[in-house]
Amino acid sequence: MTCLYNARKQQCGQQSGFITGKSKALEMYPDDKYEMFPVIKQVKKTCLVFKMLAGGQVFAGKDPSEYETILEKEFRDAYANMKPQDIGVIGVYQENHDELAQDVRIINKILEDLDQ
Repeated sequence: MTCLYNARKQQCGQQSGFITGKSKALEMYPDDKYEMFPVIKQVKKTCLVFKMLAGGQVFAGKDPSEYETILEKEFRDAYANMKPQDIGVIGVYQENHDELAQDVRIINKILEDLDQ
C-alpha cells in the first residue's frame, strides 16, 4: 500500500484518532506525492497507490467545471509515476453523478497515451 500523501505529517507523536476516539481533520500536502513517486518506481513489488486525489482535497476551492481537468492532471501524474504492474486505488462518490464512469474514461485515455 502506497499513499501519495502523508496526512499525519503535522501530527507526529500524537495518538491516532482511532485510539483517542477524537476525530482529527486530515490535511494533505500537495508536494508529498513528489516524494513518494520515486519510491514507487524503486520498489520492485507491485504497489497499490491510493489517495491519488488527496481525499478530495485537490478539488477544494475549485469550481465544479474544473473537476474533469483536475482529475486528468492528478491521474496523469500518478500513472506516469507508477510501474506497469502497479494498481491505482480510487474512491468514488456516486450520489451526484457517475464518478466511476468518468474516472474509467479519463484513466483509459491516459493509459492509451502512455502506451503510445
